[in-house]
Amino acid sequence: LVLFLISLRTPPSFLKKVDPSYLLTPGESAHLQCKIKGSPEIQVTWFKNNKEIRESNTYRMSFVNSVAVLDIFDVKVEDSGSYSCEAVNDAGSDSCSTEIIANDVGRSWELKPAEVVKGFDAILECEVSGTPPFEVTWLKNNKEILSSKKYAMSDKESVFTLVVTNCDFSDAGEYQCIISNDGGSCSCSTRVSLKGQFSYHDRGKTPTFSFLLTF
Repeated sequence: LVLFLISLRTPPSFLKKVDPSYLLTPGESAHLQCKIKGSPEIQVTWFKNNKEIRESNTYRMSFVNSVAVLDIFDVKVEDSGSYSCEAVNDAGSDSCSTEIIANDVGRSWELKPAEVVKGFDAILECEVSGTPPFEVTWLKNNKEILSSKKYAMSDKESVFTLVVTNCDFSDAGEYQCIISNDGGSCSCSTRVSLKGQFSYHDRGKTPTFSFLLTF
């Protein structure tokens, strides 16, 4: 009597994959976790942009009770990228991936009320630092401003500009600049009022009001 013992080996597969994406602020930590099934022994490797991740002060990895974990500490903008987990045994392999985006959400400083001379242009400038691309929205009294003969919008490098042309009393109000990127958004505002007269020394000068936003 001859007995044949057949051992069926199953390749790894993911019972639970990592979340599709993580949106983080620099300084936070990321906790990537997935659950794997398959015949032992399973080897787990993590990659960033297809390059193997090594244990360090930034990266900590574990694989206990079928749960694979990658912890990323003190996340920086340069930690953004594609991360993947690969599970391998002698019967096969499987992998899953996620995207990490690390951006500052920004800060803003309120401006003091400003006066503009009637008939002159008002130039509102917003300077931004952070991770592009940016989306910019200008508002007057909480209503979006669109580019027109009255409102000229432009941007150069990190400076976004709104020009309110030939100001009259209807242009007075609350102006707001909202800037956003993948990390979030921030805003700042100023109140613009008009005065009807100006001195001889003011002639030919265009008022300029600056925003400062940091991402």
